[in-house]
Order: sequence, then structure tokens, then C-alpha cells
Amino acid sequence: MTNQPPEVQAAMREWQAVTDDLVAIAGDFDPSMLAAPSACGDWTNRQLLIHMATGYGVRIGALQAVVDGAGAPQIDADAANAANVARLANATATQIAAEVAQVRGRVLVLLSRLSSEDLTTTTTLAGGKPLGEALASLSAHDLEHAAELRG
Repeated sequence: MTNQPPEVQAAMREWQAVTDDLVAIAGDFDPSMLAAPSACGDWTNRQLLIHMATGYGVRIGALQAVVDGAGAPQIDADAANAANVARLANATATQIAAEVAQVRGRVLVLLSRLSSEDLTTTTTLAGGKPLGEALASLSAHDLEHAAELRG
């Protein structure tokens, strides 16, 4: 990680800290509260936890494209989220926590492969901003959702 640009190092540190928190939240979540409504629209706590666990999954395609020097992929985040919610509909909080850890590993590998030049690449992350600007906010979405869980 020390050979990476400071912005990438900061994003990797933040991602590790936030995903440590998300794994703990999911792993410690009261199973009797999974079906309860969350504070996020019409989602249950389970659906919100799944969204938090897999949300970076849709970003993996965008990061992979930058690393590969390919064009920014068109990602339908709503469709990806619906597919993940369906796939993990019966998952326990522990299984959702394992999903966070798996996605975390994939993101860290991609972040570790970024160069300084990659940071200027326009991406589909964070509304089409240059990747360097988007990296600073990669974890904010999940932290906002963590606050919406009801327990």
C-alpha cells in the first residue's frame, strides 16, 4: 500500500475501517430484528444490511474498468441491488457479514492496483466524477445506511 498515491492509500484505509465496522454490525445484529423495518424507506433491516454488504459489488465493475484501462461500464445499481437482495433473501446476519468481507477483499485488490494516472479517469463512481474525487466518498454511503439500522 505504501507505493500507492496518498488518495488511494487514504481510500484503502477508510474502506478497511468502514468494512471492519460493517462486518461487526452485521455479525452482531439481532437476528430477531432482520425482518423489522429499517429507517431507510420501505426496506427491512435484512435488505438494508444486504445493500450495505453488496453495494461495493456494483462499484467493482467501475474500478476494474479503470484498472484495465477500459471505458466506464454502465451499471444499473437498482437492478444489481434487487438481484443481491433476492440472492441473499434468507441469509443470516453472519452470512451477510461474510459477504462484506468477500467484497471487501475484491475492492482492496483493485484499489491496490490503481496508479496516479488512474485517479484522473472519469468513472461511473460517485456520479461520474474523476476517480480521485470519488475515492474520498466511497464509504460515506454505507456509513449513512449503518445509521439507519433499527435495533
